[in-house]
Amino acid sequence: MVEPEAPGVAVKLRWLHLSDLHLGAGAGRPAEAFEQDLVTSSRVQAVGEQVMPGGPLDFVLITGDLARSGKREHFAVAEVFCERLRAATGIAKERLYLVPGNHDLDRAHIKFWHRRAWYEHT
Repeated sequence: MVEPEAPGVAVKLRWLHLSDLHLGAGAGRPAEAFEQDLVTSSRVQAVGEQVMPGGPLDFVLITGDLARSGKREHFAVAEVFCERLRAATGIAKERLYLVPGNHDLDRAHIKFWHRRAWYEHT
């Protein structure tokens, strides 16, 4: 938490918010292959080049749909992405906040009648 130096003094808080990344590797591709995706690798590069010259960040938020479809291999890609993002920002793990979205669930592990109830509103 950032504490003001004196009462009534404004505190500058710097943060980065990313959302709906839908990260995932194709079949047989290693988690590190995300770098081959121009858009995904450009995000990390842009943070280093455009965001960080303004000073250190206090925290990073990644909200909703970190993974493409909640598969183990998609989260492996997300883990690599998060580590590269942390390296670019210099933030500690405890300053990276992840909020899952609906694509972060592996629907293969959800029982049929639950899926049916979600999609059939009677």
